[in-house]
Amino acid sequence: MHVLLDKKQENMVKKKTVRLTLYRYAGKFLFFRIKKRCTECNISYTILQRLMSEQLHGKPVALRIVPWLDNFWKVIWRGGWHAPILTVNGKVFSQGRVPDVPKLLSTIGKILKDKSIIQSGEVKIDKVISPEKESAITVYFSPACPHCRLLLSYLNNNGIQYSGKDVTLSESARKDVERLTGRLSIPVIIVKGEIIQGFDKSRLNDLLGVLPEDEKPVKADIQKIIPHFTNSRLREIHQKAVNVLDKNRLKCWTMPSTRLYPHLWNWDSGFISLGYLHYDPEKAYTELRSLFRGQWSDGFLPHIIFNPEYNNHFPGPGYWKADNSGKVPAGKFTSGIGQPPVHATMIARAIKLDPDKERALSFFKEIYPKLKKLHDFYFTQRDPYSENLVSIVHPWESGLDNAPLWDEPLAAITDTSEWALNMQQKYDELAQKGDRPKRIYIEKYSYLVENMYKNNYNWEKISENHPFLIQGVLFNSILCKSELDLGNIAEFIGYSADIHYDRADKVKMAINKKLFDEAEGIYYNFDLVHQKHIKRDTIFSYMPLFAGIPDREMGKTVLDTLGTHCFCIADMDCVAIPSYDMCQVDFDGEFYWRGPVWININWYLAQGFRQYGETELAEWIENSLIDLADRKGFYEYYDPNSGIGLGEKDFSWTAALIIDLVADRLKL
Repeated sequence: MHVLLDKKQENMVKKKTVRLTLYRYAGKFLFFRIKKRCTECNISYTILQRLMSEQLHGKPVALRIVPWLDNFWKVIWRGGWHAPILTVNGKVFSQGRVPDVPKLLSTIGKILKDKSIIQSGEVKIDKVISPEKESAITVYFSPACPHCRLLLSYLNNNGIQYSGKDVTLSESARKDVERLTGRLSIPVIIVKGEIIQGFDKSRLNDLLGVLPEDEKPVKADIQKIIPHFTNSRLREIHQKAVNVLDKNRLKCWTMPSTRLYPHLWNWDSGFISLGYLHYDPEKAYTELRSLFRGQWSDGFLPHIIFNPEYNNHFPGPGYWKADNSGKVPAGKFTSGIGQPPVHATMIARAIKLDPDKERALSFFKEIYPKLKKLHDFYFTQRDPYSENLVSIVHPWESGLDNAPLWDEPLAAITDTSEWALNMQQKYDELAQKGDRPKRIYIEKYSYLVENMYKNNYNWEKISENHPFLIQGVLFNSILCKSELDLGNIAEFIGYSADIHYDRADKVKMAINKKLFDEAEGIYYNFDLVHQKHIKRDTIFSYMPLFAGIPDREMGKTVLDTLGTHCFCIADMDCVAIPSYDMCQVDFDGEFYWRGPVWININWYLAQGFRQYGETELAEWIENSLIDLADRKGFYEYYDPNSGIGLGEKDFSWTAALIIDLVADRLKL
């Protein structure tokens, strides 16, 4: 809802808000266009976005990023001429260099009379135990990192002196980690001139001369607890989940949530249909019927089918300009990107869960052509090099909107457009009002959308000039499993399944050949634009397990690799599996896809672990998810340490997947 303010009210709002404007070395003037990248501009951009999501989160501070050349006349008369230029409430704060963060936070804190902001920018003295020790040890750590906590416990218990640098409090400490190791993983220890990555106890003992018999044991700071439930309790949880779906359901489809997501979302409806199959299969069928009414003529299924009763949503139909494609069904308003094709996997369960087998088979016959058309689209329109790997054209298309996976590809997009910058500003205004969670890179997201609608959603043209083309591990793993399940559906209704099993095999081989890094024992996304793997330690690297993609030996390698990272696998010392390695300097347990626990991802992981013999781990994950929903509520996502529910409350796919887990235990 937009509220118009008179001039007096606008001035009052401006006085209460600190306005930051970063003028980057970008843009165009007359016939001159800036193409060269500005390193200081990119670093400044990253630092300011991080400040907005961390120290300034929830504060009355607005950030605008603008191209300098398009706006040089606005700032040059104030003395700003050398980009990057940062202004605070219209006054030049810094130019030609990366802004001084402590000084900037102090300036903002003084304007707002907020001591907490000033204190967050003060240089803190690192904790030093016995600084007179000759061979000083420096430890880079984060309080959220389990391996860091174990390391510090080891050092403290054994009386070893060290200087600790908390990367969550110091931008320079984060940069030190990347400079020293070339990566963002912690802990990092510098001892006697040697750099040690991770908690390598045996190497530390050798360097420090600690004998095994003298070593004091390290105690984990969180005890392993595996939840268990009585049948009566499970029935209560099941009913609560059913109530959530009923609350969010409209006439024939279901909103992910009533506040922030009042439309029909692609993969959400897939998960939701599985929940309905357990207690009202007809609702599952109408859910997918409603979704596929938005399918384009080329088989593409948009990630949003807009609800015409909610016309104030941003970004709405006017943002996507999907009608430019000439493929949108008459009377429908949709977005212009897709989401992972989970639908065949979910609805294939109907033959077991629907007591009316004839009804299930009838729906299979109805939905199969639509599902096949969707899968055909991906194999023919989104595999530009015929590698049997589908590429996504936008971060949101992955379903993992702001995951660290996209930082590097998006940072490489240095020149956008005035329209994209305006979209960033519009979104920031909504976030400032609390109508949207804060998001970085909205400008880049919008630029990608602009390129698509300017190419009239001609996928062949887009693949030739688009700055974002990623072969994703999660997306292709889901497609591989869905092809297998679509083959099963085909067999049930008397069609040949050969094409589906053949395509699934080809995707499986392509994932193992191109996306698997043998040296690191893990799967990584591949950036087609820059022709390289995106090596970020997210949980999505392990998604091939649920689709049965690695063979037994490779699966063991992947599980062994998983155990060496901070995903709470070894000790089960989180509420469930986080989305991002907790030993990364930019891990954030409360920020969307950059750390929190997601029910759908954990649901997939549990299936994968069970397939490869990790039954206890799978049981822990599934019981932990049920426990989270029971104790904290049916939230969109959760903090992996505290279990606090985050995002939208009464979230539909959370309820649907909890119904699936509970029904399995109750044998419903």
